[in-house]
Amino acid sequence: MRLVGLGLWIVGAGLAAYAMLVFDPSVDGGPYFGGRIVNNALQQQQMMMLVAGCVLFAVGVLLHAVSYLAVARKPLLDNATDERATKYPTSAKRLAYAQALGIVDDADGYHYAGRSFLSVEDAIIVARRG
Repeated sequence: MRLVGLGLWIVGAGLAAYAMLVFDPSVDGGPYFGGRIVNNALQQQQMMMLVAGCVLFAVGVLLHAVSYLAVARKPLLDNATDERATKYPTSAKRLAYAQALGIVDDADGYHYAGRSFLSVEDAIIVARRG
């Protein structure tokens, strides 16, 4: 989601910059009018490109920001501030299963493969992965 957001806001900024700085909404006036004449259809096309660029930019920035929030809220497996260890009591069956996987329980928490965990569920997840 982060790369999609980044791509959208880059494309949106590029489209808006093109619409404002490069796109020419005027046409040649010919021998009767002389110089350049602003064409309403081309002005409308320029405005729609600018609006589309701004919308793409805003959606891209939003997706990019939300992806960082999603990563920040994702719980880490051996996070020392894990509150789930105190919220959910562990049953005797889960502790027996954890011991069968090789997870050691002591006063500091749960240990597996040299790593420490506050909740038995996190230790079980790591032990299942190998």
